[in-house]
Amino acid sequence: KDRRFQFDANCVVIPNYVTFKTGTKIMLDNRYGKIRPVYLDDKKYNLEPYGFKIVTLTTTAKLHHTIRIDCGTGKNNGQILLQQ
Repeated sequence: KDRRFQFDANCVVIPNYVTFKTGTKIMLDNRYGKIRPVYLDDKKYNLEPYGFKIVTLTTTAKLHHTIRIDCGTGKNNGQILLQQ
């Protein structure tokens, strides 16, 4: 299955809503020529130009939990429903 989240020059994220189990590894993929901050809830990841990061989905909140994806100055660009 595809677990890649691509962010374009306008911080549009594809896909913008998915469901995963806790512990799933995903790729945050910056398809823009400048460094970009991406947040999963309050956890910040700085993505290098045309770079990526592999992250493991976890939370201390009670499951089912919706992780908000924020990109750059945008808010709630996407969501991940995290299940047990």
